[in-house]
Amino acid sequence: MLWIIVGIAVIVFLVFLSAFFSCSEMAFVSINRAVVRDKASRGDRRARILDELLQNPDNVISAIVIGNNLVNIFAAIIAGAVATEVFGNIGIGIATFVMLLVVIIFSEVTPKSLGIRNEELALRVARSLSVITKVFHPLVVLVMSVSNFLTDLVGGREHRKNVVTEEEIMAMMRLGEAEGTIQRDETEMVNDVFEFDETRAYEIYTPKEKIVFLHENDTVEDLIKKSIETGFSRFPVYKKD
Repeated sequence: MLWIIVGIAVIVFLVFLSAFFSCSEMAFVSINRAVVRDKASRGDRRARILDELLQNPDNVISAIVIGNNLVNIFAAIIAGAVATEVFGNIGIGIATFVMLLVVIIFSEVTPKSLGIRNEELALRVARSLSVITKVFHPLVVLVMSVSNFLTDLVGGREHRKNVVTEEEIMAMMRLGEAEGTIQRDETEMVNDVFEFDETRAYEIYTPKEKIVFLHENDTVEDLIKKSIETGFSRFPVYKKD
């Protein structure tokens, strides 16, 4: 009877540990790198650790996934043993069903909902993630080697997209505008910046024969007159030798 109670206690602990892995993973992958780098530059130790981890995000995520899977496997094994002791042969089926619900609700959906875009949480778990990454480093190296080999076989690396694209930035700007956190003119300004590098010279230049000049001896009255006639507010000034 005692070992059953101990087994249940261990299962609860492992479920909480799995929730920690899931929550930390979501907080890590959804963190704003620019914010982290800014905090790190201002001396925040946790941000410095997190910024270092973000230099090799694949290693961190692999360590989290390995740890999470190991925890869930051990929890399932113990749950199966406890359920078999209590319910007999049907215990495995009961344990499987119960653990499936527990893992989905308490180890996946809920913690990931709490972790997404949670900057403070990401900073709090930075040290823990650093330790986890170091502990599972040998396994991470093995897993990443196999993963990279398989990725190369199918040409996956060649098709990797940039971390952030112009389309994604504009989508976020439009979302911010819809939510009221970004002004419309700010969205238009960012869009103009992206369009600027695609603008051809002939689209914006004025042919020499159409340029309206002012002579150095022209008066203010001449300037006002030309401005009214042309609609321009700026004129190049010339001087004849």
